[in-house]
Amino acid sequence: MATRSGARIGTIATKGFRTRLVFQPVKCSHAADQSSVLGGSVSVLADGHLMTEVTERVDAQGTVVAPLDEESVVTAVRYLKKQQVEAIAVLLLFSPLHPQHELRVGEIIADEFPGAHVAVSSAVLPSLGEFKRWSTTLFSAYVAPKVSSYVAGLSRTLSENGFGGELLFAGPEGEAATAEAVVDNPALLLHPNASVAAEDTALSGVPQGFRDLLAVDTGAARYRVGFHPGQAARKGCDGSPGISFAVATADSFWTDVEHGETHCPVVVDELLLLEDGEGAGEYRGAPGVCVEVTLQAAVELTSYSGDDELLLCAPEGVCRPLRAKGRQQVLPGERCVARCKGSDGWGNPLDRAVTQVQQDAIAGYVSVKRAREVYGVALNPTTLELLCDATLKLREQRRAKARKRAHSQIARQASGH
Repeated sequence: MATRSGARIGTIATKGFRTRLVFQPVKCSHAADQSSVLGGSVSVLADGHLMTEVTERVDAQGTVVAPLDEESVVTAVRYLKKQQVEAIAVLLLFSPLHPQHELRVGEIIADEFPGAHVAVSSAVLPSLGEFKRWSTTLFSAYVAPKVSSYVAGLSRTLSENGFGGELLFAGPEGEAATAEAVVDNPALLLHPNASVAAEDTALSGVPQGFRDLLAVDTGAARYRVGFHPGQAARKGCDGSPGISFAVATADSFWTDVEHGETHCPVVVDELLLLEDGEGAGEYRGAPGVCVEVTLQAAVELTSYSGDDELLLCAPEGVCRPLRAKGRQQVLPGERCVARCKGSDGWGNPLDRAVTQVQQDAIAGYVSVKRAREVYGVALNPTTLELLCDATLKLREQRRAKARKRAHSQIARQASGH
C-alpha cells in the first residue's frame, strides 16, 4: 500500500454506483464529534475507467428488486480482462442480506477470466454500510496477488527446511487464520472482528458543510436528503470529494446508502460523479455528483435547490423542475433527480500539471474534450495517453491569446474606452 505496488484492479458495482468509492466520509459538525470520522479515508485504488457496473438491485429487506443481468456481468468481465486487470472487486448493494448475486458474479469471472483474483464484498466484510465494506474489499483485491506470492514463498521455504506443521497467521486480535484463508481474503489481517458485527453507523448532529436538497414529511416520519460538495481547492491542494449523499432525521444521519434506505422510505437509484463537474484551476475542485432517489411513500416535499438542478420525474419518465423552497405533494414511485455542483478550483487551469490532468481523465473527473478546451491538454481519446507535443503547442496558443486579450484591455483602458 505504501509503495502503491499492488495489483491492477477493476471493480464491478451495482448499476448507478460505479464511482461510489470516489466520495470520502467527512467529520461531524458538533464539537463533541470532531474526533469521529465516518469511516476512514479511502484512496481509490482502481482507475475510473476500470470501474464497471452491472444491472441488479436488492432492497433493504434483502428482497431482489432487479434480478442479476448475467449478460451485463459477462460484458463487464470481458472488458476488464481486455484491460489486463489482475484482480476484481465485486461490490453490490445489500449483498450481506442477499449474497447470491455477488457469488454468481464470482462464478462468471471464474469462467470468463480464470486468472483474476476475485474479492467478493459479502465474503470480505459481511456487514451493512457499503462504503466501509467496499473500501475493505478494494484493499483486499489490491494486495491479494502479492500476499498470495508471499504466502506461497513462505510455505515453500518452511517445507524445504523440514517444517511439517500448519502455517497460521495471527489476526489483529490474536485469532489464527490459515494460509488459505489469508490468500483468499487478506483483509482478515486488517480489521478486528468487532467491525464486522457493526450493523449501524447512525451519528448525531449533521456533517460539516451538509446541504439540504429535499425535506420530506411522510406524516409518520420526517427526514432530509442532502449532499456535501467537498472541500474547495486551495493553493497546493486539490479539492477532495465529500459525502455525496446523506439521509438525516431530527437527531441522526446516515451517509451510507444501505443505512439510509434501511431507516427511511427512500430508494437511491443512482449516485455518480459528474464528469466535467469539477471546479477548474491549477488545483481543481471536487467533482459534482448526480443523486437520484425514488420516494416510497406519499410525502410532502420541500426542495432547497440553491445552485443545484432539481427535477421531479414521474414513473413514465416525464420530468419537471422542482421549485426552490416550494412545497408539493409527491406520490410513491416518483423520482427526484439532483445534479449538484462540486467545489471551486484555485488558479489558472493552464498552469495545472499535465500529468495531473491526465490522471483526472483516467479517474473520470474530466473528459478528453474538457482537458483540451479548459486545461490545454491533448489526450488520445482511446488510450488517454498524453500527447506531449500537441499539449505544448496548445498551451502556447492559449497563453498567447490570453496575453493578447490582456494587452487589448489595457489599451482600451488607457484610451478611455
